[in-house]
Amino acid sequence: MRTHATEPTVGLMGDEREAAHRRRAEIARRHLRPTGERAASSARGVHHVALLSNDVERTVEFYQGLLEFPLTEMFENRDYGGSTHFFFDIGNGNALAFTRLAQAGIVAPAGGAGSNAASQSITDAYASALANIGVRVQGGKTAASISAAAASQAESTRANQAGVNLDEEAAKLIQYQQSYQAAAKILQVAQAIFDTMLQAASSS
Repeated sequence: MRTHATEPTVGLMGDEREAAHRRRAEIARRHLRPTGERAASSARGVHHVALLSNDVERTVEFYQGLLEFPLTEMFENRDYGGSTHFFFDIGNGNALAFTRLAQAGIVAPAGGAGSNAASQSITDAYASALANIGVRVQGGKTAASISAAAASQAESTRANQAGVNLDEEAAKLIQYQQSYQAAAKILQVAQAIFDTMLQAASSS
C-alpha cells in the first residue's frame, strides 16, 4: 500500500479520511492478490483506462470478478484525500510479446528450412548478414587486387617482347649507313680503275 508525502488539500479530512484508509486496506486485503497468484487478464492490447467510481469495492468486483481484469495495485489519490487510485491488468501481453520479439528465433537459418541449424533472432540474423557481406566484399577486393597485379605483369611482359629498343635501332642504322658508304667507296675506286684501263688500251 503506497502513501504520499504530500498531503491533499481537498477531499476527506480527519476521521472520514482515516475511515477511507481502513476501507481501502480492507478492499485490498480481500481482492489484491500477489503477482504469482493473479489470473491472466482477459484484455488484449489495452494501454490504460481511467475510471471514476463512488464505490471502490463494487468497481473492483466488477472489473476483477466479471471482466477478469486482475487488480494489481491501489493507493490514495494524492490530490484528493480519501479517494483511491486502483489499477487492473488490462492486457500487456502484446507489449511483452513485442519486447520479446528481438530475441525470438523467427529467421530461418542460412541453409534454408531443411538445415539442421537453429532459427536466429532478428538481431542475430542481421549481424550475421552484415558479417557475411563484409567477408564477401573483402574477398572481392582481394580478388580484384590480385587480378589487377596479374594484368599489369602480363602487360609488362608483352611490352618487353614486342617493344622497340631505340638505342639498339639507332646503332643498327649507323652500321647500315657505314656499310653503304664503304660499298660506294669500292664502286668509286673500281670505276676509276676501269677508266684508267680503257685509256691505256686506246693509247696503244
